[in-house]
Amino acid sequence: MKNLFKLFGIIALVAVIGFSMSGCEETETAPTPGTVTYTGTADGVTYTLKITENIARYTAQIGDTYELTVGTKKSTGTVEGVTGGTLTLKPSNGAAFTATVNSSGITGMTGTITFDDGTSQPVPTVITPPAPPVTGDRPVKDRWGIWIDKGTTVTLDYSVDDDEVCTITVRGAAVPNSEDGWKARAYYDAYYVYPAKAGKSFVYTFDAWTESGTRNLGFQYCNDGVANIYKGQTILITSTRKTYTIYGDNLSNNAGNNLEFQCANQLGTFYVKILEIKEVIPLPPVTGDNPFKGTWKGTMFQITLTLKFGDTSFEFSGVFNEDDGVWYSEYKGTYTYTSNTATVKYTEAKNKKDNGEWKSNPDVVGISQTLTLSNGELIFNLGKGESGEDDIMILTKIN
Repeated sequence: MKNLFKLFGIIALVAVIGFSMSGCEETETAPTPGTVTYTGTADGVTYTLKITENIARYTAQIGDTYELTVGTKKSTGTVEGVTGGTLTLKPSNGAAFTATVNSSGITGMTGTITFDDGTSQPVPTVITPPAPPVTGDRPVKDRWGIWIDKGTTVTLDYSVDDDEVCTITVRGAAVPNSEDGWKARAYYDAYYVYPAKAGKSFVYTFDAWTESGTRNLGFQYCNDGVANIYKGQTILITSTRKTYTIYGDNLSNNAGNNLEFQCANQLGTFYVKILEIKEVIPLPPVTGDNPFKGTWKGTMFQITLTLKFGDTSFEFSGVFNEDDGVWYSEYKGTYTYTSNTATVKYTEAKNKKDNGEWKSNPDVVGISQTLTLSNGELIFNLGKGESGEDDIMILTKIN
């Protein structure tokens, strides 16, 4: 939360709202290799490409090994290069060729394949990945599933009741590092429920709660193993059933349609019910009153923000409750707006702790930020978390 610290002057936010979702970093424990398999069909022949990773992660890297099966023939070797979704594959006994992959399968190839028996053949001109499963009529209970990393000592059980509530129980030994929660996850297959297309963003609404106590639950809506892009948010759930609304960022090309609930970091039972997934639709051009003018308020964990928009002026106040006291921030500035965005520029900034003296925060003065209006709610991007992902706060208009 380095940007949050700069903006609010509250160092405690780093620990409280820091969020790691993707699981693409190496851990301190010895990683376990895994495999990723892609398939495609050309002229009635199935091409099956299996990448064996040299560490536990999501996407291929240089140095991994590959095995390509074409009918009864095999070509094996190493991954010599990775550019986006295009893999350069070097057979053990021949020249390199390329295979382009995404979450669907193999989408293209170039060069000549050399097989282990010494024979070779040109790659197909057109190769088609498998058609996506027809899941539009699947009941909710059949959309849920689980995934566990091979090197993880946790186990997962899940069930879905008649009210479409998924019960997930984590047993065994939790991973020691909270950022490794991705190593065990329950997922909801949302294919045909919403069009997860590149460049679009969606609002995800679901209920979540625990059997007892609290849990930091990782929610991930973008799992792009091709471009190594992972997006989501950590939420704190309790034993009280509560509705959570997550405003997603724009999706990447291979984001996939699964919604993941990452939970390897803590044992116990929790519950999830998917309520709605809807696309964020840009508002039409402004034809009347300023849609931002007024007072907006939002709360995220221990932070409460109040934003006041005048005709061109802007005031910001923030309150953060920490174990050792309460931090306050007050900023002023100006703003300009379009139909669904407001760009604010801070001209004054000050912070204080408890009843202490106000101190100016010159690092904030001159900074500009863009806020987005969607479906009557104000979306405030608080900045990058420790994982590099954005933390988003939703504010509602109170007058």
